[in-house]
Amino acid sequence: MNLDQRIYFFHANASIAQALMNLDLVDEYHLMLHPLAIGKGKPLIKNMKNRQKLEPIQSEAYKNGEFTLYCRSDMTTKKNAPEENFLSALSAPARGALENNGIKSIDAVSKFTEKEILKLHGIGKSAIPILKIELAKNGLAFKEGKGRSQ
Repeated sequence: MNLDQRIYFFHANASIAQALMNLDLVDEYHLMLHPLAIGKGKPLIKNMKNRQKLEPIQSEAYKNGEFTLYCRSDMTTKKNAPEENFLSALSAPARGALENNGIKSIDAVSKFTEKEILKLHGIGKSAIPILKIELAKNGLAFKEGKGRSQ
């Protein structure tokens, strides 16, 4: 199984967390905060290679005054964004439909008819004009006819 397909959750001290953050391996943070001022301690977010903006997605408060803040890193959003290619012009369902069918390049799109593309689950009629524009930018067009050649 590809590491990117697994979900890992573990508690870490500040040193381990910093190392993982600097390797860009943390997508979501569960920050457990204890409102106690002691004036000492190791900062969790220190010596970061890349600045990350944390987006709060949920929080939980406990009777003892502690709370957990769940945040997603903006690096996660950047990692999951589509590449700046023809796919980035399409909706997420349309991108997924093409990718799940092995269509990852505009050249691959040109091997299909419009009708064949429209049959893919997730492709709506609004995707066709976008694909036509992207094909034309590359001197390509949808395949004509009824069949499909590989």
